[in-house]
Amino acid sequence: MLARILSQGEKGTGYFLAREAKFVRINKRMILITIIVVILICCFAPCLIKLKRLRARKAELLNKIEELKGSNIRLEREEEKLTSDPIYIEKMIRQKLGLSGEGETVYKVIPKGGKE
Repeated sequence: MLARILSQGEKGTGYFLAREAKFVRINKRMILITIIVVILICCFAPCLIKLKRLRARKAELLNKIEELKGSNIRLEREEEKLTSDPIYIEKMIRQKLGLSGEGETVYKVIPKGGKE
């Protein structure tokens, strides 16, 4: 190739011009590809951000569902006790209403200088 350039004399610059033209074509392609990629990023970035937010919200809601399921199970157990367990019913009546059984006296302790 070097021999060809040397034998052509001044015409050897044509090789370099062709090479430069090829380089310019490659640069034009790279610029075009870069522009297309930037446009695609601009179009899809908001969608990806929204998708990320929705996935985070979904995870929050799934955690909330699990908490509510646990709470629901606890309340169902308490409901069952309140309908079928007389000892638990008595305990709740004493605790919530401050009632006493037969022959019992209820004493209410009031802190010194405190209100009822």
